[in-house]
Amino acid sequence: MQKLLNSKEKVDCYGLNAVSDTPFTQRPLPTHTPETAISHALNNERETLVSLVGFSYENEANTEENIKPPCKELSTYYFCYSCGKVHSRLHTCNQRYSRCCYEERRKRNFARLMELPIKSKRLIHIVIGFKKTQSEPTKSHKKIMEKQLQTLHRRIRKTLGYAWCGIRIFDLADNGCYEHFHYAIIPESKFMNGRSLDIDVVSIRKQLKSVTLKQSEIIRVYGFRSKRNLFSYFSKRMAGRYGHKKNVFYLEDIMTYVDYKLQFFNVKSCVLLGNPEGLSRSIAHPRMRCPYCKSFDIEKIITISSTEKFIPNEVIPWLSSVIQQRKIGGFV
Repeated sequence: MQKLLNSKEKVDCYGLNAVSDTPFTQRPLPTHTPETAISHALNNERETLVSLVGFSYENEANTEENIKPPCKELSTYYFCYSCGKVHSRLHTCNQRYSRCCYEERRKRNFARLMELPIKSKRLIHIVIGFKKTQSEPTKSHKKIMEKQLQTLHRRIRKTLGYAWCGIRIFDLADNGCYEHFHYAIIPESKFMNGRSLDIDVVSIRKQLKSVTLKQSEIIRVYGFRSKRNLFSYFSKRMAGRYGHKKNVFYLEDIMTYVDYKLQFFNVKSCVLLGNPEGLSRSIAHPRMRCPYCKSFDIEKIITISSTEKFIPNEVIPWLSSVIQQRKIGGFV
C-alpha cells in the first residue's frame, strides 16, 4: 500500500485492459453515435462485482497475523449504471478489536438487523449471565457457554412449549470479567397472561442451573422493548463496544491484538434462534449495492488514498447524463 501511495499509481478502474490500456476515467469522449456509445458503455464495460463481507465483517484480514491491518487509508469509487451516480466506500479494517472504525461497523450491523423479516415492532429483551471470572474471555469458554444455552433452548421448547425464536448476541462487562448473552425474543401467545407478560422465569432458571452445572442462574426479563431501540443496542455490542457510560471499553483495552486474533477474530457475534417466518441465517447482501437506488448494477472506477480528492473525467458526467435522459425517455 505504501508503494501505491508513493508512486501515485492507481488501481485499474474497469478491468478493461484487454480492450485498452488507458484507464476509464482518462479516456476521451466517444466519437460514435450516442446509441452505440450507450450500448458499449452499458453492455461491454462491466466486470464482476465486488462481493461484500460476511456478517462478522472481518473478511479483510491482513495476511500477517500479528499486525493490525490499516484502517481508513484508501477509498474506492463506484459508478452505478442504474441511476448514473458515483458513490464511494472507505476501506476499514472491519475488526471489532479497536475504536478506529466502530461507527462504520455499528451502522452496518444496525442496517442488516433491521432488514431481518421480523414483523413484530416490539421484542422481549432477556439477559442470561454467567459467573464472573478474573481471566480474559476466550473462544473455548464462549463455545462451552453456547452449547449449554443450546441445550437450554431445547429444554425450554420441550418442557414449556415456547417456540423461543429470535436473536442472541454475546456481551461483556466489567472489563471482560462478566460474560453474558442478550436475547431479542419474538412474542408469542404462551408468553402472555391477558395483556401482561408472564414468562415462567422460575422454570427457566431451574433448567439453566441444571444445564450449566450451576455456573449460571442469572436470568433477567426486561420485558417488551422497541425493535429499533433493541437492535440499536445490539449493533453496538456486535461492533465491539462494551460496557455502559463511564465504563465503556473495547477489546483493545483488555487484550493484545495477538490475543484478539486467537480468541475473537471471525467469531460470530450474532446467532439467530429458530426460523420465524422464514428468517434466513445469512442476512448479509452477497454483493455491493448502490446506496442511492439499491441496484447491484455497479462497477468499480478507481481506488485512491482517502486523503486524495476524486476528480472524475468528463466521460463520467457524460455517461450519467445519458443514463438520466434514457430514464426520462423511458428506455431503461
